[in-house]
Amino acid sequence: MMTTFINIIERFLRYLAWLVVTMSSTSVIMPIYFIKIRYIFFHFPDCITIGDNLLFIIHIVLYMAVPIVMTLLGFWIMKKLGTSDELKRINDGKENLFRITPAETSNLPTYLGYFFIALSIPGVTIADTLEQPSWPILFAVYFILNGLLALSERSFFNPLVMVRYNFYNVLVNNQVEILIISKKDIKKDGGDEVEFPHLLKVTETIFIDKDK
Repeated sequence: MMTTFINIIERFLRYLAWLVVTMSSTSVIMPIYFIKIRYIFFHFPDCITIGDNLLFIIHIVLYMAVPIVMTLLGFWIMKKLGTSDELKRINDGKENLFRITPAETSNLPTYLGYFFIALSIPGVTIADTLEQPSWPILFAVYFILNGLLALSERSFFNPLVMVRYNFYNVLVNNQVEILIISKKDIKKDGGDEVEFPHLLKVTETIFIDKDK
């Protein structure tokens, strides 16, 4: 009974952690939405609209800070969730066959879909010209989307991570395809020789390469 309860708690905490990871990859929805409705967080005496220079610069910084902070948090959580693993060409005397392809092409359309979601969420028009966030709709859409994506523990593709890492789909022995987030440049290193001896296993299909 106690063991079952502990397992439920552990699964719940892992779900919450992966929810944050998922939110980090969809965090672009918030700034895009606020830009669309020209939402103003701070007002200054000499700045009336978001088009004024000072207000515009401050809000652009705030908007950009959201996905950057969420990306750093999500990637840090992924590392904490990971356990040591490896993927070598020769393992226990058996040869593993790898087919390595960049994952950006297949994942980018999904990421761009978040832009369309953000643009489709309505605002509340006031004073004929200004819009305010429709908070119930915004949060309902955002948390339902992330809640469902988090259940799969597979939804993590964030172009901001590509500043330092590359995403690769690796088909192992023509059976299992996994996603490896690595600093390696496969085109330079040679796909026929690359292996991953130092991995962090985040889920059954997502790994982070610890090698530089």
